[in-house]
Amino acid sequence: MEKKLLQKKVLYPIVILLLILTVFIFPALTSIEVTTAEVRRGSVREYVFEDEAETRLDALRTVSAPLRGTVRRIELQIGDPVEAGEVITTIEEDEILHAIAGAEAKVRELEANIEGLPTKVPKESELKAAAESTEAAAEAGKAAELEKEKAAEELEYQRKEYRRISGLHDKDVVSDERYDLARLNLELARRSLSIHERYFRVAEIETRIAALELEAMKESLGDIDHLQKAYKAGIEQIRAELQTLHHQAGKTRIESPISGVLTEKYRDSEAAVEAGEPLFEVGDLDTIEIKADILSADISLVEPGQKVIIEGEILGEETLTGTVRRTYPHGFTKISALGIEQQRFRTIIDFNNTEARLPPGADLDVRVIIDQREDVTYIPSAAFFMTQDGPAVFVVENGRARIRHIETGLSGDEKIEVLSGLDEGDIIILRPPPELEPGNRVSAR
Repeated sequence: MEKKLLQKKVLYPIVILLLILTVFIFPALTSIEVTTAEVRRGSVREYVFEDEAETRLDALRTVSAPLRGTVRRIELQIGDPVEAGEVITTIEEDEILHAIAGAEAKVRELEANIEGLPTKVPKESELKAAAESTEAAAEAGKAAELEKEKAAEELEYQRKEYRRISGLHDKDVVSDERYDLARLNLELARRSLSIHERYFRVAEIETRIAALELEAMKESLGDIDHLQKAYKAGIEQIRAELQTLHHQAGKTRIESPISGVLTEKYRDSEAAVEAGEPLFEVGDLDTIEIKADILSADISLVEPGQKVIIEGEILGEETLTGTVRRTYPHGFTKISALGIEQQRFRTIIDFNNTEARLPPGADLDVRVIIDQREDVTYIPSAAFFMTQDGPAVFVVENGRARIRHIETGLSGDEKIEVLSGLDEGDIIILRPPPELEPGNRVSAR
């Protein structure tokens, strides 16, 4: 019994001592493994980052059908070189050709009627029908003239609109897309007027044909030989005019507006097209640039002339440098990859693509440098964290972690400028583990 009491008296103090060692002494003796870095001096850059930038061609033109008709197959392949003014395809003006063919048929009918003047005396009903045809042709001519006048007014409007948009584009007030649209509308208006002028000429000819036929019927009892000679001369003149119209309307040449390469074919085979329908796209690979859509919260920091660091998977480990050329003055709404609606402003970046030879549509990351300071004290961003008392880091002093509050300056993704609180050579802890407390013993991995 005395022996058991003695064992308890000895065992209890040992257990208590072990508990004290476990709770208080051992943690102080054990260390937490951490990753450390040294406070250094160097350059720090602050920048605006955008990870959805892409390359595009500055000189990129979409060529559309200037009129309704049948477009011929585009024989060139995507990537083939083209020269400015080179004919890429042609469009046959089906409707005007049909109208000309109709007028030619009427000429043949008139010619046959004149040939039969000596043997045929017109009836009253035939004279009446001829008179009605003449009136109808005259009305159709007036309608064609009205359409021609409307087309002329539209051309004048589009010409003024193009001059206005062109001036704003030169001042970077409107986008390239808006400028291209104004240019396309002007070209379509020119073509539309040309077509309506030809329709009007066909209508005029049909009016003259109808008038000649009516006149021939009325004078069929007169000098037949004289009438035939006179009307044949008129018919020959009409035939010559129709032949000229047929030649003009036969095929409209669709040319490349710039030198470059064929970048897209919207129509690969022969098909009917409407006016304004895209046919193909031509781009100049020497005018490649970078388009970056900057968040509205950051756009006030971005200015022309700022340096840009260019990175991306397509470049591998290589980085390029560029320069902000301009930012568009108007924003637009864009849905992010996470489905968030954001307000952004388009920014155009120039860079030298001689060696990289990036194609259009390459995805890139860009960092627009908005400020840079040389020979300053800095820490890796991974060491920085916020406390209730402000910015702080863990420093290693005599093998233990201590919190040090600091004052920061420029801030980038990788480096943060330190204005006060640290000295060059101080050892700091990167990505402090959650269990780390001030005073813990630490050891560097």
